[in-house]
Amino acid sequence: NGWNVSSAVPIDTESGKLKDGCLQDCALLPVSISARAWEEMMTMNESIVLEGQVEGNTSEFQGGRKGKMRTDFDPQERKESWKHFTDFLESMGPIDVVIDSANVGYFKQNFASAPKHVDYDQIDWVARRFLAMGKRVL
Repeated sequence: NGWNVSSAVPIDTESGKLKDGCLQDCALLPVSISARAWEEMMTMNESIVLEGQVEGNTSEFQGGRKGKMRTDFDPQERKESWKHFTDFLESMGPIDVVIDSANVGYFKQNFASAPKHVDYDQIDWVARRFLAMGKRVL
C-alpha cells in the first residue's frame, strides 16, 4: 500500500510518516467514529447547509471565522441544491479518496506574489494521481 503522492512531501512508504517539513515524522491516523457520531455529524452538516447555522451556536462567525454568517439565501434554493448534491453523492457509490481541494490548491501558495486563488493544476494533479491508481475520487 506504499504511499508516494508528492515528491515535494516525501512519505515513508512503510510507516506512512512524512520525511520532511514541519510535520516530519508525523502520520495521519484514521479516525474511527461511531454510527451515532456519524449521524450527528451528518445532521449538523445538513443544518449548516439548509439553515446556515448550527443549533445552539450564537457566534456571528459560524463559518469558521472567515466572515460573518450569511443570511441572504433562499431556503428553498438551498434545499434543492442540497438534494441535488446528496443525490449526486449517492449515485457515485463508495468513494476511496476525498480531496481537500482548498488545502491541496493552496499548498506552497503563501508567498508575497502568490495568486489569490487555488492552484487548479495542483488539485488536478492529485486527482489524476489517485485516478491512475484506480481509486474512486471526489
